[in-house]
Amino acid sequence: MTPLLELIDASVQLGGRAVAQSASLRVHSGEVVGVIGPNGAGKTSLIRAALGLLPLAQGAALLGGDPVAGLSPQARAARSGYLPQGGRIAWGIEAWRLASLGAPDLPAAQARQVALVALEEVGAAHLAGRSVFGLSGGEQSRVLLARLLATRAPLLVCDEPVANLDPAAQLETLACLRGRAAAGAGVLVTLHDLNLAFAACDRLVVMQGARIVADAPPHQALTPQRIRDAFGLAATVVEGPYGPLLALEGPRRAHADL
Repeated sequence: MTPLLELIDASVQLGGRAVAQSASLRVHSGEVVGVIGPNGAGKTSLIRAALGLLPLAQGAALLGGDPVAGLSPQARAARSGYLPQGGRIAWGIEAWRLASLGAPDLPAAQARQVALVALEEVGAAHLAGRSVFGLSGGEQSRVLLARLLATRAPLLVCDEPVANLDPAAQLETLACLRGRAAAGAGVLVTLHDLNLAFAACDRLVVMQGARIVADAPPHQALTPQRIRDAFGLAATVVEGPYGPLLALEGPRRAHADL
């Protein structure tokens, strides 16, 4: 089966500095792939390069089997939807109108219906008629996610989609993305919360020092040794009431001056 997204030996440079080196990964239909790593590891640069938003210094990026650099903007949009980190909203329009911008290929009435369904899917149907400028940061994040879902793209790429959300909304957002994967989409998502990544993803791509150091199911990717190496944290896998959890302990610090 042709991957929805494929990076082959990809390297990215910004300002003369390598921010991703010799990276290879695939995303197939029906799976949620998480990209994790400490700040500055290259996660955002890697996914932006995969979508053709940053140039590659080396290697190849393919969407649906075709080089992304050779695809028109319309063809890229038909194959992938992207939710950037800290998405900005420029206009104080109603939430449903913002969500409908994800479906510019549809007649207005159909785009509105798609937007309303997407808002329902993210738990924001009650916000449909409100101005997005009157919403909280977390509510705006849900509306932006609905705009992504309204694209109906086979590949959904999300950069830190749960960063501004409370714990319940974080779980709902990831459940929503998992639902899209169950319906046949491929999902690529960057996350900082290791337990959310452990629970929500089928595979985890771990980045450290601009390189991919693991690409495996969560229990294989997030070993105690790799967590120690990549994040500087001690970790133990424990069985919780809803499945395995990572018990994390930060670096010990002196407290004599407290």
